[in-house]
Amino acid sequence: MEKSELVRQTLGEHVFEYVLRNKRAEWQDYRRQVSAYELDRYLPVL
Repeated sequence: MEKSELVRQTLGEHVFEYVLRNKRAEWQDYRRQVSAYELDRYLPVL
């Protein structure tokens, strides 16, 4: 999305940057989560 000139033009620069900033924060939050699978798979190894 961040490389899309169409989205940038459609939303406008201000809104486009706001959406990108929030999507990046959302992605970082997601990456910090540990799934049930990961806990079951890797916790016993520790």
